Amino acid sequence: MLDMFATVSTLLLLVTILYWAYFLDKNKNDERGDQIVGKAAKISFSSLFVIMGFITIFYYNERITPDFLFDYMIIGLSVGALIHAVSLFLYDRKYQ
Repeated sequence: MLDMFATVSTLLLLVTILYWAYFLDKNKNDERGDQIVGKAAKISFSSLFVIMGFITIFYYNERITPDFLFDYMIIGLSVGALIHAVSLFLYDRKYQ
């Protein structure tokens, strides 16, 4: 079951990276685009710290075994990237 979530998260991670690249290409010479990327990065970076912190706490308390640690890290990274992509989308619509 966890392998399926990790596979779906990997695909989600690829989609969010492609959206991020599309957004950067669309707003290459735009200062507004740089501000949107900065605001979205603040939100996603702080949420990624929280997610990885929880994974680390669960790992040290032996709730997560070393065999499944990589899967949880991939899921956490894809959730952070999803937050970044959604933030980019929402800020782009807000500041148009």
